[in-house]
Amino acid sequence: MEEKYFTINEVSDMFKVTRKAVYDWMEKGWLEYVIVGTHRRITQSAIDAFVQRGSAKSEEKKEEDQKNETPERLVLSTVV
Repeated sequence: MEEKYFTINEVSDMFKVTRKAVYDWMEKGWLEYVIVGTHRRITQSAIDAFVQRGSAKSEEKKEEDQKNETPERLVLSTVV
């Protein structure tokens, strides 16, 4: 099966973010890309990996937040 390639505009539309956000993801190494001629292209497999990593981080954060949750205190006071 042949790999599908996406433009920066297509990826920004896909994730509902700005083109700058996509460029930032690429510069930070979060989203892999290839150079075709003088243009950057993002493969379907790179998008899948990016989404997978994001989902994993989201789950890790959720678990961490649950561990760090402080039980709410109930303060009772009586007036005499």
